[in-house]
Amino acid sequence: MGDINDRIIKLIRDSGKSQNGFAESLNTSGSRISNIVRKRNKPDADLLADILRTYTNVNPRWLILGDGNMYLNNSPTSADIISQSIKYRKKEDTGSFAEPCQDYKSWDTLALENQQLRIENERLKTKVEALLEAFAKIGK
Repeated sequence: MGDINDRIIKLIRDSGKSQNGFAESLNTSGSRISNIVRKRNKPDADLLADILRTYTNVNPRWLILGDGNMYLNNSPTSADIISQSIKYRKKEDTGSFAEPCQDYKSWDTLALENQQLRIENERLKTKVEALLEAFAKIGK
């Protein structure tokens, strides 16, 4: 998908945030993000690292190189994973929501998978940070 600016624009749209809201989530200025959206500037290594630290479900290869899916394991967000994977059934006696239906994964299985994904994500972030440092050295 296009250049890195286009991918950041897509990420902003997908986040459901305004440009300023996206900037705030990264502790950066709205004008910095605006200049990227308007393609006046390319994102620097620090901004890319901030995006990957804040939006941990974003695939670093997609963000930096445009390769692969936008999200790790092709999973848009934690909320989407939960809403698509978990169905609740109503308890007849209290009217409250109960455990997942039997045709879905158990909470323990989901928690384990989530832990494994977090470990993989941390491993990938370490690799991306090393790549960003290498790119920064090449650019100087």
